[in-house]
Amino acid sequence: MNIKLLQILAFLCLVGGYAIAQVNLLPQGNFEHPGVNTGWAEGFNIQNNQEFKVIVEGGKHWLRIENRDSGRQLDYVHAYVNVTPQIASLTVSVRMKATNLKIGTEGWHTARVALMFEGGSFDFPPEVPELRADSDWVTKSVELKVPEGATRLNIQPAMFYCTGVFEIAELTVTPQIVAPTYLADAVLPADVELGWDKASVKTVNTRRAQVSLDGIWRFTPATEAAAEPPKLRWAYIKVPGSWQNRQGRRSAFLSMGGGSQWDLYDGALVTRAWYERQVAIPAQWQGRKISLRFERVSTDAIVYVDGKRCGTVGWPWGSVDITPAVTPGRTAQIRVLVAAIADPEKVGQFWQNALSSVTYTPARLQTRGLTGTVFLESRCSESLVTDVFVKTSTRKKILSLDVELVGVKQAGHAEFVAEMLNEKGE
Repeated sequence: MNIKLLQILAFLCLVGGYAIAQVNLLPQGNFEHPGVNTGWAEGFNIQNNQEFKVIVEGGKHWLRIENRDSGRQLDYVHAYVNVTPQIASLTVSVRMKATNLKIGTEGWHTARVALMFEGGSFDFPPEVPELRADSDWVTKSVELKVPEGATRLNIQPAMFYCTGVFEIAELTVTPQIVAPTYLADAVLPADVELGWDKASVKTVNTRRAQVSLDGIWRFTPATEAAAEPPKLRWAYIKVPGSWQNRQGRRSAFLSMGGGSQWDLYDGALVTRAWYERQVAIPAQWQGRKISLRFERVSTDAIVYVDGKRCGTVGWPWGSVDITPAVTPGRTAQIRVLVAAIADPEKVGQFWQNALSSVTYTPARLQTRGLTGTVFLESRCSESLVTDVFVKTSTRKKILSLDVELVGVKQAGHAEFVAEMLNEKGE
C-alpha cells in the first residue's frame, strides 16, 4: 500500500551544547503501520485482540488497551528504538487517554508507556508518560538521558494491575545528538575514483550502441516541496543499488554526506531522492537518437538533463529520449528524481496450509532507487520496437509474436528476426 512514511530530513538548533534533531525515530507510533521495521526501529507486535487493539476512526489510528482484571498486568506489546553513542538523550512524547481507570495499590500500578534502556544493567527511568486517573486526550513528554553502553530503548504501552481503558496515539521518539556532523558533501574513499570520464562505447549492432552508466552516482534524499536538489549534503552511492540500507554491510553507499539527515539516516523512511552524475556524450553519435534506459527502477523516476525535464520512467523499467537536451561531443549532467512507492495492495500471510488462517499486512518495498543497470543508448533512426508480446500454444506447439512499433513515418517492408534457444543456449 502507499505507505505514508516520514522522511528523515532534520533541522538542527543548538540547545545546551547538544543539537536537537527534529527527527522521529519511531514512525510506527502513529499506528498506521505499527508492525513495520526500519533501520532505527522495530515496530509494535500488536495482537489486535480484546486487550490490545488498533482503532481506526475518521482516518486516525491509535492503540487501545483494555484490562478487566486487576490481578493482571498487560505488558506484552513492545517496540524498540536503536540508540548509538552519538545520541545524548531521547524525548518521548505521546498523546494519552484513560476511561474508567482504577489504579492498583502500588505507585507503578498505572496506565503508562513503560520505558527501559537495554544493552546493560540500567535503572528504570524516574519518569515515564503515565495516567493515574480518567483523562481526555492529553500529551505527555519525558526526556531520557541515554546511558553509556545502551543499544536500544524498549517501549512498552501497558496497564500494570489497573483496570479500565487506556489509549495512546502519536507516540514519537526524538533524539538529541552529542556532536552532529556539519552540513557537507561526502568525500570519496582515497582508493575510489568516480570514473565518469572512462565510460566506453559498446556496439550492440549496426544500428544501436550504448554506454553503461553503472558505477558511482551522487545521491541525496529529496524534500517533498523542493523542485531542485540541495547544494550540499550529497552522498556517493553505487548504481545498481538500493538506498534502503545504512552505510555498512550490504549497503550501496560508499560514503555519506554531513548533516543530521546522515547522522540518523534510515533509508526505509526515505520516499524520494535525487541521483546525479555527469556523462560525456560520444561525438560519433551526431545525428542519432539518444536515450537513457533504466533496467530497473524502484519505483518511479523523473529524468532531467542539464536542468531540462526529459521524461518519466514507471516501475519496473523504461527508457527516456534525451536527444533534444544533449550535444554529442559535450558533457551532460544527468539528474534523476526517484520516488519509492509501495504497491497499494496488502500481502497475505498463510499459517501453514490453513486457508482460514490468513492475515494481511501492508505491502513493503524491499529495495528503493536505481536498482538495475542504467544505459546511455543511441540508435540511427526514430523507429523502434516498444513492446513484444509472445503468445504460446503447447497444444499446437507454436509461438506467435505481436510487435509494437513507434516512430515509423512511411509505409514499407519491415523484417524481424527472432532466435529461439534451448536451455543450453543452442
